[in-house]
Amino acid sequence: MRYLAILCLALFLGGCDDVKDAGPGGLDTDTDSDPALVEDCSDGADNDSDGLTDCADSDCAATCDADSDGAISTAFGGDDCDDANAAINPSADEICDGVDNNCDGLVDDDDPTVDASDSPWYADSDQDGFGNDSQVVYRCEAPGGSAVQDNTDCNDNNADIHPLAIEICDGRDNNCDGLTDDEDPALDLATRRVFWIDVDGDGYGDAAVSIDACIAPTGYVEDDQDCDDTDPAVNPSATEVCNAVDDDCNAAVDDLIDQDSDGFIACGLTPDCDDFDPYSYPGAYELCDGIDNDCDTFIPADEDDIDGDGLRVCDGDCDDLDPGLGLTAEWFLDLDGDGHGAGAPEPSSCVSPGPNYVPYLDDDCDDTDPLVYPGAYEICGDYFDADCDGDDCGCGNGLADPSYTAVGQFQDTLPSTTMSMTWDGVDYWSSSGGGPNGDRLAQYDPTGTFLNFYQPNVDWRSVFTKEEFGGDLYGRGYNSSQIQIMSGGPGVFVNDVTLQGGSLDSQSSVAFDTTRREFITLNPNGDVQRWDETGAFVGAVTLVGFGTLGNEGSYPSNRGVAWACDYYLTYSDETLSSWDSVTGARVASTTLIGAGTSFDSNFSISYTNEMVFVVTTAGGLWQGYDVF
Repeated sequence: MRYLAILCLALFLGGCDDVKDAGPGGLDTDTDSDPALVEDCSDGADNDSDGLTDCADSDCAATCDADSDGAISTAFGGDDCDDANAAINPSADEICDGVDNNCDGLVDDDDPTVDASDSPWYADSDQDGFGNDSQVVYRCEAPGGSAVQDNTDCNDNNADIHPLAIEICDGRDNNCDGLTDDEDPALDLATRRVFWIDVDGDGYGDAAVSIDACIAPTGYVEDDQDCDDTDPAVNPSATEVCNAVDDDCNAAVDDLIDQDSDGFIACGLTPDCDDFDPYSYPGAYELCDGIDNDCDTFIPADEDDIDGDGLRVCDGDCDDLDPGLGLTAEWFLDLDGDGHGAGAPEPSSCVSPGPNYVPYLDDDCDDTDPLVYPGAYEICGDYFDADCDGDDCGCGNGLADPSYTAVGQFQDTLPSTTMSMTWDGVDYWSSSGGGPNGDRLAQYDPTGTFLNFYQPNVDWRSVFTKEEFGGDLYGRGYNSSQIQIMSGGPGVFVNDVTLQGGSLDSQSSVAFDTTRREFITLNPNGDVQRWDETGAFVGAVTLVGFGTLGNEGSYPSNRGVAWACDYYLTYSDETLSSWDSVTGARVASTTLIGAGTSFDSNFSISYTNEMVFVVTTAGGLWQGYDVF
């Protein structure tokens, strides 16, 4: 019994001793339930009963993380792919070294997280071994295509240009040192050229003074053929002239060519006075051509053509002071003495067959009137062909210039809308619309000075005369078919003619065609309506293309019309158009500078006293233009 008690005490005391026993996992370094047990680091069991298993137990630290990098070796279930190298673990940066540094199974360029900042590759387009600094990628291995790790090429499009190239004279920095041609001390001197000084600046140099260079210095040229570098007129390209100098540097003086092959040159004791005319040379026969053929510096008087008719006395000109008299002339009787004849000609002769004859001119259309002949002054609208052109007016188509400036102007004095302007042979008259009451007619003297107002109680659309240079004053009121005539004193109007038929717009102005003796008006459709002097409707002329130019088809531009020189006239926004009074075709258009673009301007087109009149605005300026 005593022995049993001693054995139990011995066992109890032995269990309290924490003995450090070696085991499969290493040393037992912790406090556990059984000091005799050691943790096995790979069996998945808590061998030392300390509540920690395998590599979670500090007893396994030296085994599970042999390189002490904080990552468990893959041999013990961790993710450290190389537990012998502390630089290799899942937390490491992937770098270019051919190793899987971060244990993700990818090496270098295969790993998208690789840091290749220390491995730049530069494009080498010309494959000269030197790369373009502006085209770079960062990779561990060379990318596809041509790439190098040198970035010193200054022209990656030319394989002959790189830092190891030889500098030559070609205008380029061949060796990429920032210096070109003559600037570069490394230049291959054998590539330079020779230049010669050109003192006179004629493009040819002096062979005695030269310099070697890549580019010609100022004052030097590549040609050394100048035989006198002090005279710019002397060089191989110069023309040899008669001056005792070798102008063209061919080692011969005054060696001119006989240009016209007449046996004489422009030099010597008997020089050719015109070496481009084979009929002019010393001793040549003097021709009747107005040229010094024999080179004696004198042209005979009979070779002059004083009257400019193309004939000289030596040609047989009857009278070299009269361009109408040539070799011979036909003579025509000039009864009215205006210098133009008519009828059958007398036989050709240099001498007039008698008094009152003229040579050549048989164009007088009325040889009984000295005021009628070609070129005489024509008065438009007087039914008289004074200038023999077959037309009473003789004004051509007018509007020959692209623009006209007013040649006369005066101040309008009427209130409200200004409608028209006319000249009665003594004074100017302007009319106003805007209602039947108040001042609707104004009178001005020939200078445009205001004389008087009148109140005819008519809302005028227009006032006009039936003659170009004056006559009785007529007018047409708003929405009226009556043409009224001023009778019984200034401003007093009475009915005269009723316009019957046709299309008479209520707003349109009325004018008078003094050639056909017709009243005319324009309707909104661009048709000129026509009535004879009795008021009977004659017909209409359609203005072809009216309304296609600016605002001419809009009110009030499509209500105003005038007549001049056998043409209808319309106006819109500073543009005046003339129309053929037979076909209705637009003949011409021109700009009336400063005429105005207002409502009143576009309504007020008038032709009187040989001028087109337009008012700038109500109460503005009447502008007169001489367009015919």
